[in-house]
Amino acid sequence: MMKKGGLKDFTRDIVVEVDGKRVDLPQLEGIVIMNILSWASGANLWGHEKDEKFNRPTHYDGMLEVVGVTGIVHL
Repeated sequence: MMKKGGLKDFTRDIVVEVDGKRVDLPQLEGIVIMNILSWASGANLWGHEKDEKFNRPTHYDGMLEVVGVTGIVHL
């Protein structure tokens, strides 16, 4: 249920846990949880650069990606 007044500052009202660890959230406009490589008609939230610290997500790796979005640029 959406609280009265919308979801402004919703990160104060939710808790996100990943692998049993609480995640401190910055100021966000939304959270996307997915198991595919892109969203919103093909948007690639990870970019094209390779980062050795992270594995490239795939739809068959058994993992869910949790991504915070900060504004319209991510939509």
